[in-house]
Amino acid sequence: MTRQASTGVARGCLGLIAVALALASLGGCGVDRRSSVYRCDNQSDCSGERVCQQGWCVVPGIVDAGPPPGCPAVCAACVSGTCVIECEDAQDCLGEIQCPPGLDCDVTCVGDQRCAGGVDCSQADDCTVDCDGTGACGGGVICGTGACSVECGGLGACLGGIDCSASCACDTDCEIGCGELSCPGGAGQCERNGECSSAGCNSC
Repeated sequence: MTRQASTGVARGCLGLIAVALALASLGGCGVDRRSSVYRCDNQSDCSGERVCQQGWCVVPGIVDAGPPPGCPAVCAACVSGTCVIECEDAQDCLGEIQCPPGLDCDVTCVGDQRCAGGVDCSQADDCTVDCDGTGACGGGVICGTGACSVECGGLGACLGGIDCSASCACDTDCEIGCGELSCPGGAGQCERNGECSSAGCNSC
């Protein structure tokens, strides 16, 4: 084979490799980013109106393998009006987490130093925050005007405090002790045994 022909074959092979890599890259764009919160093995794993279909708890007739158009980029998925934010890998959520406005927000920070910059739910509607790990949510948690539930497990978790003074209801669970708490209703109200506790919106 001549040198010119060999060069042509090599170029052809490189072209095929480039096409294959491009196709593989396009395939990666279709990764399903649904929240693991909604995985199911059977119907008993699902709550409310959700049904277990193909391993996921879904609302019939609603496609929520997000984030779909209109779902903010910070959300791993938008599920029935709730922005789901998952911070479970070492490089996830290194700064402050800011929940988008106009949606409920469900934030999961699992692992040491996850969401170390804190979680800001002040613009969201109802908010649920789970901080599980040493220093998780160390920058503190700020709730909005809706109902807010915050769990902090691990040394220094939520060390920056929890401010749900503007919330209509707030419930906290600090296994080792959080930073300063600001519960709804002003000083001493909706607070029991060093935790915020509500019987419902606008009710202690």
